[in-house]
Amino acid sequence: MKFLTNSLILPLLVAVLAGVFLFNYQTDKPDVRYNLSQRLPTSFNENNIAESLQLLEIKNIGKAEANAIIVKSSKKILKYEIQKYLKSDKPEVSDSNAFELKYASLPPEGSFKVILKSDGNGLVNTDLTIVHSKGLGSDVFSNNKGWIYVIIFWSGFAFGLLFFIMSVKDYSTQQWESKSSYRIEEVLKSKKPFYINSVKWDEIKNTAYEQNLENKIPSYNQMLNISAAYKFLNAPKPNDIDSETFLKLSDKASQLMVDIYNKAIRRSYTIDELMLIIDIPCPVNMAQNVWSEICGSIRDRYFELLFIKVKRINNNSFADILNNPIPAIIDNNKYKEVIIDAYIDNIYRNLYRSQDTLKYLNDLNLDIIDGDTRDSLQKRAYYLKLADIYKWCFNSSEPLKYVNDNNYDYLADDDIKLLIKIAHQKEIANLMPVIDVKSAQQLLKIDKPVLLAEYYTNKLYTLAKDIIEFDANYNKNIKIMDILNSIISGIDITADRPSNITESEWNDIIRLSDSIYREKRKASLLTKKVESRKILLDNAINRVKSQLSTINTFLSDPSVVNRIESYEHLFAKGNLENLTILNKLLVDNKVI
Repeated sequence: MKFLTNSLILPLLVAVLAGVFLFNYQTDKPDVRYNLSQRLPTSFNENNIAESLQLLEIKNIGKAEANAIIVKSSKKILKYEIQKYLKSDKPEVSDSNAFELKYASLPPEGSFKVILKSDGNGLVNTDLTIVHSKGLGSDVFSNNKGWIYVIIFWSGFAFGLLFFIMSVKDYSTQQWESKSSYRIEEVLKSKKPFYINSVKWDEIKNTAYEQNLENKIPSYNQMLNISAAYKFLNAPKPNDIDSETFLKLSDKASQLMVDIYNKAIRRSYTIDELMLIIDIPCPVNMAQNVWSEICGSIRDRYFELLFIKVKRINNNSFADILNNPIPAIIDNNKYKEVIIDAYIDNIYRNLYRSQDTLKYLNDLNLDIIDGDTRDSLQKRAYYLKLADIYKWCFNSSEPLKYVNDNNYDYLADDDIKLLIKIAHQKEIANLMPVIDVKSAQQLLKIDKPVLLAEYYTNKLYTLAKDIIEFDANYNKNIKIMDILNSIISGIDITADRPSNITESEWNDIIRLSDSIYREKRKASLLTKKVESRKILLDNAINRVKSQLSTINTFLSDPSVVNRIESYEHLFAKGNLENLTILNKLLVDNKVI
């Protein structure tokens, strides 16, 4: 494109500009000229003339500005595109009835172009009318003023034609690029168009191949081999792509096939559905590691479905299934392992549902199972049976009769002993469901059970008697505690003796009550005596304190003796007289 611009377009532009310069030099008025190119059909089918493309160029080759330029067409214009002289120009177009273009102004050497699309054989000069404020526009050939006009015309024509051809080329190339995504078959079957270079055509072709691989993904498992990716991998290299591209497309097709296979495998819910996939052979050009990955996914799903299928069949049919033919990609040892695992899983599930686990297990063919697993199944069946026996015994209303009426010789000795023990415990529980006085009294009223061992019978009856005795003693002790609380609180107990307290116990209570009464009386008298002596002691202490206070005052004021009243009895008579004499001596001798 750079070479084309430098070698052709730029020289043409220089020539046009030179012609415009010379023309402007010769005239000082607007001269609007137009050039309408020959029609170019949009279809290359000569028998079908549908639409035409033409380039209309309007240019002012005068020395003055051309104003109010109007372009009219008497024929209907289907589509148009305007290439303005300046980006700021704002042409107005009206095509309600007939095409009309209004262009405000064109300076000298200014021009604008219109690409027109019309029906049929296109437009001719007589179909166009071009006017401006100073006159009519004319065809570039209408008034040839010399070689300058020839140069201008052919330069413009060549430039427009070149621009148009390049536009058509780019448009056609883009059409092929679009077809590589939505009209893939047409691209794959077509040869390279002459106007597209080899590199670009290879890109378009490769895109078509890639889109073809991704678009044709089957919806059903049995149709995997008709997918475009499978067909591409199962066919020789196409002649129109090189080896490197073929390897890239093969890798892409292989990855698509992995996804297609995985989706189909997940949608297979039975072995018969999966067999439709297994029967499809490996594509010849698929890498072995990719095919191994697909086969691994098929095997995993096959064994999942086999395990589910085998779990649902009758146990006696497992041995026959082991000998069934299997697909070549399935490992025979793994096949047998899965069937035996499903067989064992089925046995375990049915053991928990069976009413007689030992009989169920004895009716099966266990030869195909290894010894350790067989022993584990037999232990499980035995302990499930034992648990059922314990449960039936425990739920029975007559457990000892239940044990005696059934044969349990097949049980171990320790299990039989435990069963008999459980039966006796349940029998006892039935005889005395609640440990209370009422149940104990009812037990002592009925006949001793015949089937219950003497040891358990004696223990049960002793317990019943102990319960009744304990209840009686409990009630009696409660009554005695109430009486003792009344005695302590000083309440009289002159009422009659309660029936559940013996004569001897009642006499002891009476003696205790009398003794407590006497002791309380003694305590009361002693308390009163102590309180009386405490009063005398308090008075003595207070008197001594008053004497000491008076003596203390006397030392500083002897006349306090004269203020002591005789009725206070603060001092003894002799002591008071001595204080009076001492006071007189102190006053007479004027000591104080």
